[in-house]
Parts: sequence; structure tokens; C-alpha cells
Amino acid sequence: MEEKEKIGYHKGALESLINERNELGRLLQIVDSLIEKHAKALKEEGINIEKYIDEISEQANQKQQENTQAAGKEKKERKRRKESGRKRKRNPEKARKKRKKKREKRKKRRKERRNKRDSRRQGQENESDDEVEIEGWLED
Repeated sequence: MEEKEKIGYHKGALESLINERNELGRLLQIVDSLIEKHAKALKEEGINIEKYIDEISEQANQKQQENTQAAGKEKKERKRRKESGRKRKRNPEKARKKRKKKREKRKKRRKERRNKRDSRRQGQENESDDEVEIEGWLED
């Protein structure tokens, strides 16, 4: 049974990936048709699209190279940390500020609860005073 499960798993994965590839192909067709429409409109306006497309392609290539380099640096940094046994850089100042902020929030919540409780107590005291006044008024 285990062999059949493996085969079913791989068949399902293959089917999903093929469907994804087909969907990606449809998406590319839509994007290409939109590019053609906009390029045609720009040509009609007298703009040199080849030059513009080259500029955009060059920018995209530069961005991709930067991302690749950044990914390489991150990978090296992770490897270095793993080898040194240290998981991440620690910033004691940042941690101190975070703790201080939490303390301030707790103090603020306590103060709000205290004020709320005190205002309820005052309200109860005022109600009892009102009852006495009403009773005294009725006796007259």
C-alpha cells in the first residue's frame, strides 16, 4: 500500500504543477496582449518603444542582480551564524526600550482600571445620597 500512496502523491503533485504551468501560460498571454496594446498606442503617439523597453529591461536586470547578491549575503550570514552557534544579533538597547514600553502600557492600563473603579464607587455613593434626600422629602 505504501508504494501506491507514493505513486498517488507524485501523480497528484505532477497534475497540480501542470495545471499551475498552464495557468501561468494563460497569464503570460494576457500580459503579452496588454503589452502589445500599450506599445501600439505609444507608437501611435510617436514614442520610441524599443529604447523604452531596453531601459526597462536593463533596470529589471539590475534589480534582479541586486536581489541575487542580497540573497547570497543573507545566505552567508545565516551560515556564519549557524556555525558560530548564535541565532540572531541581539540589540540590548532595543530590548531595553521594548521592556520600558511594555511597563508603561501596564501602568497606563492599571491607572485606567483604577480610575474606572473609582468613578463607579463615586457613582454608588452619589446614588445612596440621592436615596436619603428622596426619603427625607417624602417624610415632609
